[in-house]
Amino acid sequence: MTVEIQELKGMLETFRDGVVKAIDDKVKTQSDAANAEIATLKGQLDEANKAIVTVQDELKKNKSFGLPGIETEKKNWSWSRFFVGLAKNHKASKGSISFDDARKFWDGEGSFEQRVCKDYNAGDGTAGGFLVPPQIYQGDIIDTVYANTAILKLPVMKFTGLTADMPIPVDNGNLTAYDLGETQAPTKSTTTFKLEWLRPKKIGAYARVSNRLLDQTNNAIEMIIKNKMAMDMAVHLANRLTNGTGSDSQGRGIMQFVNAMTGVSALTANGRRLTIDDLAAMKQSLAIANELRDTNTNGVILHPSALWGLLREKTEMYSAQVARNQQPKLGSLLLDKSVIEAALKAKIEDTTQISATQTSGTSATCSSVVMGDWSKFIYASFRDPIFKVSDVASDSSSNSAFLNDDMLMVMFMEYDCNCVRPTAFSARTGVQTVEVSW
Repeated sequence: MTVEIQELKGMLETFRDGVVKAIDDKVKTQSDAANAEIATLKGQLDEANKAIVTVQDELKKNKSFGLPGIETEKKNWSWSRFFVGLAKNHKASKGSISFDDARKFWDGEGSFEQRVCKDYNAGDGTAGGFLVPPQIYQGDIIDTVYANTAILKLPVMKFTGLTADMPIPVDNGNLTAYDLGETQAPTKSTTTFKLEWLRPKKIGAYARVSNRLLDQTNNAIEMIIKNKMAMDMAVHLANRLTNGTGSDSQGRGIMQFVNAMTGVSALTANGRRLTIDDLAAMKQSLAIANELRDTNTNGVILHPSALWGLLREKTEMYSAQVARNQQPKLGSLLLDKSVIEAALKAKIEDTTQISATQTSGTSATCSSVVMGDWSKFIYASFRDPIFKVSDVASDSSSNSAFLNDDMLMVMFMEYDCNCVRPTAFSARTGVQTVEVSW
């Protein structure tokens, strides 16, 4: 993660240098309009310098940029293990263990080989599992949420364990180089500078379960509910990474940037089935705009119905299957996703969070597909998914878990997302999602 933060620091410094150059260019062509632009650029320069200081402070504060103890916190708490661990790591010459020494071991500063931390144990409620403090980081929850979020399977730039707001530079223009004669001047290129900030956006899920149900299921229901909440959290996060509005409570999803993408167009007036040729045309539009990078960060995201249509590509020279309702010749197969990925040199992920009911002309059963360099889409985690339980808290309706003999279960996480270069993506709309319309 430190490498990625260093990369972000480099991006900010490049952004700052670009603003400085833009100011110098404006000074050379001084005018009232230029003066106003210079004032704006100087404000952006100040903000960029502050952003670089923020990143530097964050690097000093936490070099690893990770949440300490996530893996070790899966262990169940045990006083015996705690004291045995202290005893094993305590030098005999001291003769006693001071409170400060114990605190150091507890904080992970001592020579403990592995910290032992508290965790909720669903199968050990009668032995104290219900008395565990409410906040628990659990690796299985984190893995479940992230593994079921389609966009995070693509090679997006990820920052995890952030504690402060994170600045990211946005550059919406390329500088153009020209072949020149001996005394010929190049044409001026215009680059748009902007600095965006990643700030925590909080999402959560909540459930109630009676202690009687816990007892009757031997506490197995707790694990079922926890996994269900993690899956629901993944669905909600996927929706925000795809469609989030960028408001104070939502990240700005990739579909909010379609209007700024390269070569956006509809397949036909009323929509049709997505083909490999359509994806090739999107790749070509990025290449022509000098936005295509020969890296493993290229990817495609689309609706499952659009993917199914893509896998049913019909090429006569291979299957003699010309019409949609004709049967292929014996031995012909549906295309495999990996074959298309290899041909496009781009990873493909499908998600139902891209709407299948968009309108294109007279059809209201269409969707969109997005292709691009996903290293230009940034996901930031300020707090990985956490699971909390309480048998004493009250909910928003003043229902007391203690009085109602209930367990309250909640899950929270904090994230943000943004796109630093929308022109590095291309989109096609009017992708039919209904098979009979193919």
